[in-house]
Parts: sequence; structure tokens; C-alpha cells
Amino acid sequence: MDAPSDVAELVECYDSMLSTLLDKFAPRRQIRIKARPSATWSDADCRRCKATTRRPKIEKTYRKKPCDQSRRARHRPFGSQRELFSQKLVAYWTATIDAGGDKSNSKALWSKLRLFLQPLTDGDVQLQCIWQRRLAHHFATKTDRVNDLISAATSQRPHSQPNTL
Repeated sequence: MDAPSDVAELVECYDSMLSTLLDKFAPRRQIRIKARPSATWSDADCRRCKATTRRPKIEKTYRKKPCDQSRRARHRPFGSQRELFSQKLVAYWTATIDAGGDKSNSKALWSKLRLFLQPLTDGDVQLQCIWQRRLAHHFATKTDRVNDLISAATSQRPHSQPNTL
């Protein structure tokens, strides 16, 4: 193939060569982007926290001068964000489970728990571990309270004397 002598032909050749290479090594394909629904426990506080966590000024400072101090300043808000999300998550599920304690709401409770039992994405795994520990603690505490109430009720019941003849 002879090299083009005109600039326009050179650009045309360059464009066709790149198109050929792209078609061969990275062909076009259609992809679908699915919007992930917001978590049911996420609210205005969570959105505000996300917005303040991703402050461009801190990111810019870190990129210009990537030292330990700027790295810590960049990562510090993420810890408080994780803590807030964890608190919101636990509060939501605690309230949901407590509200589903009566028998009339058992279907509603199970429909909510089905959401909890679905597989999570990789980003939610760490948050799930924290949440599962807190939820397990909540159930253990609730079970202990019920057992204490049962024990108290049975100890206050008058004991019948055996019949002796």
C-alpha cells in the first residue's frame, strides 16, 4: 500500500485503518445499562452524605499531591458515610421487623425479608456483614426478652398441689 501524498488522503487512510482495527479487535456491541433501584432505607441524609463525600476539591488536592495526609483527608468522609449507611440500614430493618411482630402483618414482613435474602452486589458485602451482626444481635435480644416474659409468667402462675389420699 502506497502512502498517500495529500493530507486529506492521509487522514482518510488513518481513519479507515483505525476503523478496521477497531472492528477487528473491539467490535461494536449493544449493551443495556440497568438502573439500580435505591435501597429502601436510603433517604435525604444518605444522598446529602454521598454528595459531601465526593467533594471535587479533596479529590483534586489528592491528585495534585498524593501524600498520606491528603489520602487520609480524601478517605475520611467514606468512613462516616459507611457508618451512616449502616445505621440507616439497621434502623430500617429493626423497625420493619418490630412492626411485623403481630400476626396480621406476617405477609408484609416476609415480603420485606425476601429483599434481605436476595444476593447482594460486591459493593454491599461489607455493609451486609455489619448489618447481619447487628440484626443477629437484635433477634437474640428480642428472643431473650420473650423468654424472660415467659419465665416470669410461668413463675407467677399458682402451682397446683398434688392430690394425696
